Amino acid sequence: MAAIPLQLIASPVPSSLRENFLKLAPRERDVLVLIARGYSAPEIGERLGISPKTVHTYKFRIHEKLGLSHRTHYVQFALGLGVLAESPWQRTAPAPQTNDDRQENADARARLMHASE
Repeated sequence: MAAIPLQLIASPVPSSLRENFLKLAPRERDVLVLIARGYSAPEIGERLGISPKTVHTYKFRIHEKLGLSHRTHYVQFALGLGVLAESPWQRTAPAPQTNDDRQENADARARLMHASE
C-alpha cells in the first residue's frame, strides 16, 4: 500500500493537525487511516503485509506521538485532516449477490461435492 498522498491534506486544515500528521512515518499514517476506516489489526496486517503484532506496535507509536488511544480519536483526527474523504482505502460493502451469482455458487459447490465422492 502506498503512503497517503500529502495533497489529501487540504490547506484549510489547521496547521497543528497537519504538523502532527507529518510527525508520523508513512506506515504509521497508513495504519491510522485504516483504523479510522474501521479495519481490525488482523485486517490491516493482511492489507499491508505485516503481522497484527506489528500493527499494534504502530498503534502504540501513534499513541506516543499523537495521543490517540481509541478508534473514535483516530476517526476524529482523520476527518479533521480530510484523509477519509475519497481515500483509496475507503471500506466499501461487497456488492449484493444476484440470483445468477447464487446459482453459480450453488453449482460450484455441487461440482466440488461430486468431485470429492
